[in-house]
Amino acid sequence: MNKLKIVLIGCVEFSLKLSTAIMKKKNIDIVGICTKKKSSFNSDFCDLSFFAKKNRIPYLYCKNINDMKNTEWVKKKSPDFIICIGWPNLLSDKFLKLPRFLSIGYHPSDLPNNRGRNPLIWSIILQLKNSASCFFIMNKNPDDGQFILKKYFKISNNETAFTLYKKITKIAISQLNELFKVLNEIKNNNFLIQKNKNKNKGNILRKRSYSDGVIDWRMDANAIFNLVNSLSYPYPGASFYYKKREYKLIKAKIIKSILKIEPGKVIKKMNQKPIIKCGNNALKLLKTTPAIKCKSNDYIL
Repeated sequence: MNKLKIVLIGCVEFSLKLSTAIMKKKNIDIVGICTKKKSSFNSDFCDLSFFAKKNRIPYLYCKNINDMKNTEWVKKKSPDFIICIGWPNLLSDKFLKLPRFLSIGYHPSDLPNNRGRNPLIWSIILQLKNSASCFFIMNKNPDDGQFILKKYFKISNNETAFTLYKKITKIAISQLNELFKVLNEIKNNNFLIQKNKNKNKGNILRKRSYSDGVIDWRMDANAIFNLVNSLSYPYPGASFYYKKREYKLIKAKIIKSILKIEPGKVIKKMNQKPIIKCGNNALKLLKTTPAIKCKSNDYIL
């Protein structure tokens, strides 16, 4: 059997994990890797050049992946498929048509629901109970193509971005054998790509900004707790301010409170950890960066 020729596109930690797993697969030839030298957008950024060098794979740094020089570089690799596994920008229709067969994308949501930006963060904030790990055929619209593999998973009440990131990485790796089986069938004209029977057009998640990660103590303690969990590593953390200095809340615990006092006030300290009144109930700040030193009756913004 001839090896499948693959060009990989990625620039996050997830990209590295999947690239490493793909490298171990028989009958797969990674003929090129497109990555980034730096990124101010991805907090989980990972330059894949060291992986490419280690495995003697040609690689290319791409600022705008749709530029002609990048398009020509990929075209010369003559890939059967492009697999995009963690990229912050849309690929043009011209770029998507470069491989001999198809360009394949990945998205951790129950497509067509929750297409677009930051699906893991939104999954926790919206308190979703289930989601899915999807490989799909890419088109010019975000996460809009026909999915070819979907595996459902549960999201626990105390899920954090860190645990969810690990979970979807493990699941995606477990799907690779089936993915390459399907790609081989497509290559050999033995796979019929069917349209989704689900008439639900789904939704597109909006892009999050810095302000979305700033804690408003008027919010319910449970909502703030979910915000903190959703922005845990590898994401930058939820922010708050004390004496004009920014802090990141890394870990918190919900404390029941019926006190009728202003949100943001330090109720007391318990084991040196401040308890902050929220719109409903309170939060105990278990870990902040840097460590916060405040007193009872202080106010935190």
